[in-house]
Amino acid sequence: MWNVGWVWVMVSEMSIDTHGFVKALTAAGVPAAQAEAHVEALRDKVLPELATHRDLKTLSFELRSEMASIRTDMWKMSFAVVLATATLVTFLQKLLA
Repeated sequence: MWNVGWVWVMVSEMSIDTHGFVKALTAAGVPAAQAEAHVEALRDKVLPELATHRDLKTLSFELRSEMASIRTDMWKMSFAVVLATATLVTFLQKLLA
């Protein structure tokens, strides 16, 4: 899922060794139930919102393409303003002559 307003990217290929993480927490003195709750929260809430390196490269490419398109549109509008201004000046010169 992409939302370019702010970057929220769903991860499709990230995994975590939940058993190893629970073991490490319990070895550090965290009660087993609390360690499992931490791992579950991490798996369900944090990991789905992380982006992989490939996700960020893809997003970067998409943003660069969009910026290039915007830049082209700005040049077109600038040219239209210059053309309209030249036309108006020419019209006013003929009107006032």
